This record gives sequence, structure tokens and C-alpha cells, in this order.
Amino acid sequence: PVDPKWPNQKRRRKVETLKHYKFYLAFENMPISDYVSEKVFEGLVAGSVPVYRGAPEIAKFMPASDSFIDANQMSAEDLGNLLQRLGDPSNRVEYDKYLQFKKRPVPDSFVQMASMSYCHKNVLCRLCDHALNASRTYRP
Repeated sequence: PVDPKWPNQKRRRKVETLKHYKFYLAFENMPISDYVSEKVFEGLVAGSVPVYRGAPEIAKFMPASDSFIDANQMSAEDLGNLLQRLGDPSNRVEYDKYLQFKKRPVPDSFVQMASMSYCHKNVLCRLCDHALNASRTYRP
């Protein structure tokens, strides 16, 4: 069924699927500085814990430093051990720490970043801000 609250039904279906999982691997194609795709945010929206590998400074794009697992510096073995430990029902308290950010106010920096994302209705504001800042630094 089509949900009118979601302009992109494919993304809605993905988020609906992710709701059934504790973790979501949000790995970028390339670890490029300041490039963060929608992948990590889909995990947050779904309520699963995003496991992120990509931009080294991912924390500045997130609502809280404890809202995701930064796998950038982790070996596959270390990551596997962490996910296995957190996924064990006996470690529910430790897993739930990654969801506690939802009970705190969202930082203004996150709201500002999210409102300027490429898929948000304010994408034109982002382009204008970029053009304005670029024109201030441009010297022929």
C-alpha cells in the first residue's frame, strides 16, 4: 500500500523492513570526508542501530555520539564480536544505550543539518547557502 507521508515509496519499504532488525549495516561505497548518504539515517528512522563505515567524521552528522556504531576503525572480527555481544538478549541494557538518544532533545546542529539534506524540501536553501559562501571566497 502507498503511504502518502512518504514521497519515496521505495525508501518507505526499506525503512519498514529495517524495523525488524536490531542492527543495520550502513556502509558507504567510498570513505570520503563529509560525504554521508541516506543509508545511516534510514537506520535511525527505522529504530535499528546503524553500523556505519564511511566518512571519518560521521559523528558530526549524527544526533548523538551514542546513536550509532562507528565501524570505521574496527576490524571485521572486532565488529562481529561487538554485534554478537550486543545482540545477545542478556545484554539488552548495553544494546539499549544506543537508543537512549531518542529520549533526549535533538541538538540544533542535527536539526540544521537534516533540514539542509539533499532529500529534504529545503535542498534549494542548501544550494543557495553554498553559492553564497562560494561567492564570498571567489577571487578572480
